[in-house]
Amino acid sequence: MNIIKKHIFLSSLYLIFTSGITTLYAQTPQDTLAIAKKEVNQDDLGNVSDKFQEYFFKALAKRAIEDYTQAITILKECKTLRPNEMSVDFELGKNYFSLNNLPEAEKYLTTALAKQPNNIDIEITLYDVFAAQKNYQKAIPLAISLSQKKLNYYEDLANLYSRTEKHEKALEALDRIVDEQGDTYYRKKLRNKLYNEITPQKLEHYFLHKLEKKASANNYFNITALYLEQSNPKAITYLQNMKKEFPDSPKTQSLTYAYQLKNNEIPAAVKTITAVVENPKTENELKVKAITYLVSIVKNHPEYKPNLLSILEQQKSLPLEKTTTDFLAENNNAKAIEQYEAILKTKNSDFQTLKALIPLYLKEKKYHEALKLSTEALSFYPTQGIFYTYQSAAYINLKEYTNGIESAELGLNFITANSALKLSLYQNILEAYKALEQPEKILEIEEKIKHITK
Repeated sequence: MNIIKKHIFLSSLYLIFTSGITTLYAQTPQDTLAIAKKEVNQDDLGNVSDKFQEYFFKALAKRAIEDYTQAITILKECKTLRPNEMSVDFELGKNYFSLNNLPEAEKYLTTALAKQPNNIDIEITLYDVFAAQKNYQKAIPLAISLSQKKLNYYEDLANLYSRTEKHEKALEALDRIVDEQGDTYYRKKLRNKLYNEITPQKLEHYFLHKLEKKASANNYFNITALYLEQSNPKAITYLQNMKKEFPDSPKTQSLTYAYQLKNNEIPAAVKTITAVVENPKTENELKVKAITYLVSIVKNHPEYKPNLLSILEQQKSLPLEKTTTDFLAENNNAKAIEQYEAILKTKNSDFQTLKALIPLYLKEKKYHEALKLSTEALSFYPTQGIFYTYQSAAYINLKEYTNGIESAELGLNFITANSALKLSLYQNILEAYKALEQPEKILEIEEKIKHITK
């Protein structure tokens, strides 16, 4: 019988960041009966009796049909026949774990591991027991051992060290897996969490230690950024060293404009930001951050607006932050629409994006698009009056006046206090009745509008 073992470590830790982020460790499918038979047929302790084999395989059969209680009863008979048999302790531990009897599971698995140290299957199962117990201190030694066999356990080890407030060790464990496998969204988020939790002194020590081990652009960046944030005069020394060692690095340029902004050197900062965005080595994340800074500059220094618009025109495919997209909505509807549409490709129900994009469609007379998207928005948010406002406006502009009236009237059912929304819906209804040339209805709606605007 093939059984694929999936080992899940400390899901409770992962809920800190995002629901459902867990580490799965899939084992190669193996025949449990074949493994067990190999174990119990060893002659190092003498030939195994037929009775023992009969009981042992009967216990495995019971476990296979999830009759864990009966499996335990039979395994205890096995234990009277072979008290020192590791495989019996292991199977007892697994069955108690399946019954959620964690103390007994821990007892038998610990005994099995003592008999066969470094057995990865026992270690992983005992690890899962500690996960269920949320016993981080006991889990750490196992995580260390398992990380030597399976690299992914370094991520778990980082989580454990974080939970036990050993932040420097957590960062070191995280560095190990990132060096081997690269960064992921989750690992970046974990690192930022650790940066926020660790004391500034310990973080400084960690960054300096990394720089001492390897004088890379990234290690220079970390310590220099920390000093800049702290307004530490050491920042300029490290930045100068960075410029000397890595003059064309996007990280060097990014810290340079940060320093220039801190010292209110606006023209120089704009020039450096432009260099960051145009640098072919710059990753999208740094480009987006640089553009966001430029948006904030333009708000106070509108003379740099042409610089910003020129950069945005060159970076059409870049997924921008909401701050930048909102700026575009005020200055360049077509570009803003492109950006909002890009966001919806990955977040099709994002409320703020839907709320921002539909009125832009209406402004640009893209009424079919506005109708389609407002209808989709209402499937996600059926009680949000704002989307009925957009939907009814789209219907009316498409000359579907009856549908426009019905949509607006439905939206009124969900609005109790928002006079601005009520007014918009009644104005849509009024426009539809005027198009339908229904004077009595026109007078009725005009009276309601007067009542709202009093």
